[in-house]
Amino acid sequence: ERTRIQTGHEDDGYARIGVLHGRTIATVPESGWLVVDDLTGSGGHILESFLHLAPGILPVIEDDRILLGSTSWVLVPFGFGAPPEVRSDGYAPEVGVRRPSQTLVFRRVAKLPVRCGYFLGLRTFSRLEWISGSTVRLDELQLNLPLFWEYV
Repeated sequence: ERTRIQTGHEDDGYARIGVLHGRTIATVPESGWLVVDDLTGSGGHILESFLHLAPGILPVIEDDRILLGSTSWVLVPFGFGAPPEVRSDGYAPEVGVRRPSQTLVFRRVAKLPVRCGYFLGLRTFSRLEWISGSTVRLDELQLNLPLFWEYV
C-alpha cells in the first residue's frame, strides 16, 4: 500500500523571528493521518502547537498517547517531550453562538531545526520512530514522506 500525501505547505509567517515552518500531512493506509511540522532557522525558541478539539471531545492522556474521549480515535504526539496541556476553550459555529470545547497545547523549548507532530487515527501504534530524514516507522509499517527538509 502506498502513502498518499494529502498536503504539503510552507509558511514564512514566522520569518520575523527567524523561523520557517513546513507542514506535511500524509494518509497512513487503513489507519489515519501523520501530521509532521518542520521548523528551521536558528537559535532557541519556545514552540507551541495547538490542536482544537470538537465540542464534546474530552481528551484522556495515557502514557505517550491521548485518547479522544468516547471515540475510538487516538493521538500519538512525537518531538515534544512532555504531555500537552489541556485547555478549556470555545467553538463558535456561527456569530453569537459559543460552545465549550477543549484545546491541546503541545509545548517544547528547542534549538532549531526541529521536527514534531502527531499521528491521528483509529489504530494505536506501539512505536513511532524516524528511521532517516524522510522515513518514519509505525510498528511494522514504514513510510517514505516527501518532507520539506532532510535532517542528517
